[in-house]
Amino acid sequence: MKNNPLNLKELLGRTLHYAHVGIVEFTLSLPKFALNKPKWVSLPFSISVNSIYHNPLFAHASQSKAGTRPSHLSRLFKNLVFVFLFLSFSLVKSQMPPLNQKILNFVKQNMGKTVDRGECWDLAAVPLYEFKAKWDGSFQFGKLLDPEKDVIFPGDIIQFFDVVFEYKKDDVLYKETMGQHTAIVYKVIAKKHYEIAHQNTSEWGRIVQTSTINLKDLKVGKIYFYRPQPQ
Repeated sequence: MKNNPLNLKELLGRTLHYAHVGIVEFTLSLPKFALNKPKWVSLPFSISVNSIYHNPLFAHASQSKAGTRPSHLSRLFKNLVFVFLFLSFSLVKSQMPPLNQKILNFVKQNMGKTVDRGECWDLAAVPLYEFKAKWDGSFQFGKLLDPEKDVIFPGDIIQFFDVVFEYKKDDVLYKETMGQHTAIVYKVIAKKHYEIAHQNTSEWGRIVQTSTINLKDLKVGKIYFYRPQPQ
């Protein structure tokens, strides 16, 4: 199912129309690409409602004289608007940035193939050049992200530096190491748990394949996440 961008004023206006109540003006501050957020992502936002009208029950709220305090009914209604918008945004998912979608499509088209020389870095560099992204041409692939606070999308790029993962599966301890390695987020399984696409690995050689990582299993090293940026 296709997720269309959400027009907040239209959504709120249509919803409140049936109660014969409307919002003259409100402002909403949201993180970029916060629509369609995964259920595990916290969504901080702020709202300012300036006046209300239409319903005679609320008429005194919009006609109050300068210097007078807003009525209890006015404040109650504003609180209801806060609750409505909070619940609305808690039910939607995040919208993937267009450049991320292009990079993800590139990875899918090259799954099982060798991209350029087959180096791990090439899998990120080739689509960044092809789609004219803004980056330094080295290892800063875009905007630096914090996976603790930021939403991670498929198409984001990961740079590993001397990392060691350790985890248990069926009572067997596994250890994975990566020196200087580049990968692309292929799928977000859960917070800090990703399926990644990469090439030039010990398991598959110089072809693009996927594997999973969980940041909770990280023992040593540094991992950097980048959001590709358009020009």
